[in-house]
Order: sequence, then C-alpha cells, then structure tokens
Amino acid sequence: MITITVMKDGKEISLSDISEETLLGLRKETEILVPNSIKIVKFGQKDFGIRNEFDQTLIYHKFSWCVSNDTEGTIKCKLTPCNRGDLKPGDLAYRSKFDYPDFERLNAYCIIIDYNKYANWSATVSDSVLTNRCNWKHWYKVEEL
Repeated sequence: MITITVMKDGKEISLSDISEETLLGLRKETEILVPNSIKIVKFGQKDFGIRNEFDQTLIYHKFSWCVSNDTEGTIKCKLTPCNRGDLKPGDLAYRSKFDYPDFERLNAYCIIIDYNKYANWSATVSDSVLTNRCNWKHWYKVEEL
C-alpha cells in the first residue's frame, strides 16, 4: 500500500493505503499529482527539468540532455496516463513496470530524447543516465497544473 495525492473537483486529496484496484480507477477519474518530494522546474515558456537532491536539474537541450545548476523555483504538476508513442522530445514523463507505481521514485521520472531514448537520474548516484529501453508497462506525461 502507498499514499498518493490526487486532484478531484479542484481539491487536493491525500489517499493512504489504497489498493491497486482503487489506483487503477483513480487513473481514469482524477488527476494524479506529482509528489512534493519530486522537484519539477520550468525553464522559459515550455521547457521542464527534474531537480535532484543536489540542486542539479536534468533538462532537455537541442535534441539531447544536460545537467544545469540553475535553481529556479519548482512548479506543481500532474501525471496523465499515456502511451510511450504519445510522448515527444522534451516531454517529461514517469514510467513504471508495475501496475501499482511508486510516484516518489525520482529515477522513474525521465526526459524524452527521441522515439526510443530518454534520460533520467540514476538510482544509486547523482548522475544522469541515457537509456534506450522503452518497454515499460505504464507511462505518464508530466504536465503543469
């Protein structure tokens, strides 16, 4: 069981110890919010980045990715279920192989580089990783509220 925060009828609701069945139903009728522990940063009009615990921000830049030390403010975002094919270069996404995802895992958030590649923070070190694997079961697009 996990705790997630959702937006329903314009109000944030925290749900503790929910079942997998309940979570699957919530995907269809509510907005799942990116947890406060995940720092999403906005650059310019439409560019987004993912900040790690060392105040480094992973951003999409000119068909690749880079790490910036900019410390702009974070924004509130939601997670919208989608298919991998719906995501385009520069999009932020969350991916999971589990039906019952843990939205607090920083390394599960990524920046889409192209139709096959994405970059994300490593799970074990403060480093970014470029990956060619797209066989995750569930994808969510990160969108600003």
